[in-house]
Amino acid sequence: MIGPTAQDIEDKEDLTTTEQGLKTVLAAIQKMVPTISAKDIIAYFAGLRPAAGKDFIIRHEAKVPGLITVAGIQSPGLTAGPAIARLVADLLKKNGLRLRKKLFFYKQRKATIHLFAVPFSKTKKLVKKDPAYGDIVCRCELISAKEVRDAVKRGARTLDGIKFRTRAQAGRCHGGFCTTRVMKIMAEELNVPLTKITKRGKGSEIIKESRE
Repeated sequence: MIGPTAQDIEDKEDLTTTEQGLKTVLAAIQKMVPTISAKDIIAYFAGLRPAAGKDFIIRHEAKVPGLITVAGIQSPGLTAGPAIARLVADLLKKNGLRLRKKLFFYKQRKATIHLFAVPFSKTKKLVKKDPAYGDIVCRCELISAKEVRDAVKRGARTLDGIKFRTRAQAGRCHGGFCTTRVMKIMAEELNVPLTKITKRGKGSEIIKESRE
């Protein structure tokens, strides 16, 4: 993944990409990795984020006790996340929230299994233990049916949710081969018809219900 650009726009629903934007991204990345070519690109993306001038907005709202506004978090937001969380906790404490240390707190979740990240010797053991690990759904990223089912059990409810947890649909074919399989597994696990499976939530259904 390469990019992004950052451009101020007026339309809050404009998710279009531009040829100039692509050229800008390519020119920047080719300074570091000259071998990257436009032929390597399989998809363009655009997203919207609210901007608040030169600084973040992080404050307790006096008119709505207990409400903390955290907005306008731009490029450094990911790395600033832990510090922002501490600041928000301090704001809540200063405004009356009683904070108590959790006696049973697990700071690290149990790691999930991804076939592309384990040695072949371990893969053979996993398949022997559960054949679903040998049922490859996404061949680009080597994602098994077992991994997709586990992602649903962990809370994935959309195709994007599956992608973020497993990388299925994130490979070279961009979901061209695996999307239908992923949808079928989701429908089975969630006990819903295929028409209820969405890309990112209501309004992004993949299959429309027949009106006949």
